[in-house]
Amino acid sequence: MDINTVIALELVTSGLLVLGVVLLGTAAIVHWARGPWAKTWAVVYAAGAQTGLRWHGEHREVREAYVSAEELGDAPPGAEVRLYYRSRGSNRWTLKTPHRLTIALAAIGGGMVVLGTAGSFVPLAV
Repeated sequence: MDINTVIALELVTSGLLVLGVVLLGTAAIVHWARGPWAKTWAVVYAAGAQTGLRWHGEHREVREAYVSAEELGDAPPGAEVRLYYRSRGSNRWTLKTPHRLTIALAAIGGGMVVLGTAGSFVPLAV
């Protein structure tokens, strides 16, 4: 390898490494700022024309929330669905994984760190 190729490779791998660390740090800050979510099972119930979810909170209190049919999909009354709720107040809840985009950001950042680190050892092996 000539010296210009080694320098270019070192710049690219250093850039990957720095950008990966920045993405990992950003994902950690976003995850921390959004706070913890508790995961539990909720039971679908029907009360007249309304459909809702019923679950137990952190202190075993029963929580309820009305939901639309689009949110539940094809879950019939009596079925159990996975529910995520804010542990500081269970009035905010979701049926989707709340930190899924943060997890993707952290995975991309981690992959970039691994590629940047592994790539920096290539000039030594050649």
